[in-house]
This record gives sequence, structure tokens and C-alpha cells, in this order.
Amino acid sequence: MDWRSAPHVAQYMLTQIERDLNKQIDWIVRCSNRSDYDHRIIQIDNKDVGYCSITTIDTSTKIGELGVYIGDPNTPRQLSAYSFLGTINHAFYKVRLKKIVNQISKENKRTIRLQAFYGFTYSAINASNFDKEKISQTMQFFEMNIEKWHEFRKKFGYFRDWDGNLTGDEQDFKRCKYESQ
Repeated sequence: MDWRSAPHVAQYMLTQIERDLNKQIDWIVRCSNRSDYDHRIIQIDNKDVGYCSITTIDTSTKIGELGVYIGDPNTPRQLSAYSFLGTINHAFYKVRLKKIVNQISKENKRTIRLQAFYGFTYSAINASNFDKEKISQTMQFFEMNIEKWHEFRKKFGYFRDWDGNLTGDEQDFKRCKYESQ
């Protein structure tokens, strides 16, 4: 609750929530029962620091959207930036998405800069303000497909999903290496 309602997080959200722990717990339980939604707590150095989710928004074309925020303001920025890699790997290789689209508030300058860092391509700006639950924000849209990510992620050398499993060719390479011994 503290993370989700903290000003440094809430200002970029598209929904407002009531500060009610029982309602938040109910929401988490409902999300856990959805087949189109995967979510986790982000841990850095064994400390809970944030929240991330993957929502499949179109099952026929396998397009999804990511939601990530760092709730603990004391988390080193360089570490929080790298926490996103496992989420992208998980989205493409575990959830089996073919494309990710992210919508980010125009005011969230750091996250917008990070989209290029991760290889996302700018796709559009919603010139008319997004208005959901009386929150009005101009949104910028970014996208990434699995083919581009498969190559781009080599820059980071991180090939694991949320569960720590190797993904893509790296997983196949490791399996083949052990089978040949």
C-alpha cells in the first residue's frame, strides 16, 4: 500500500486507489486468478523494492503490456533499471508474447528514457489526453517485438526469466551442452 500510494509512484498511474489494505489484497488475489495477467514483487539484493506485471491485452496476436514501478525510493537507480530485463524475458519466453506495447505518462521522463535503453521503439503519442477515473495524462507509446528483443538483449547478457530459468537460444544451448556430455 505504501508503494502504490506513494507520490513518486501514484503520480504516473492511470488509476487511483483507495488506501485500503483489504481492497489491495482482494485485488492481488483477483489478479492471481487471471489467465491474462502475471505479476511479481521485484527484489534486489533480497529486498522487496517494487512491483511488476505482464498483461496479455490481445490473446490472438499475443500482444502484451508491462507495468513496472519501484516503490522503495532508496533503491539504487542503476539496479532498478536492470530489474526490467527479467520481466521482458519472462514476457517473451515464458508468457510467449510476440509483441510488448508500453504506455507511459509523458511526465514520466526517466521511464521514457529507459525505453530506448531497453530497445523499445517509440510508436505514438496520444495527443488527446488519456482520461481514466478522472486522471488526465498525455501518454507516449513504445513497442518491442520478440525478434528485436532476442538480438537486443545480448547487449546486457542477461537471459533469465522471473523464475531464474534461462530463456531462448541460451536455454537450448545449455540443454544441448549437457545432453552431449
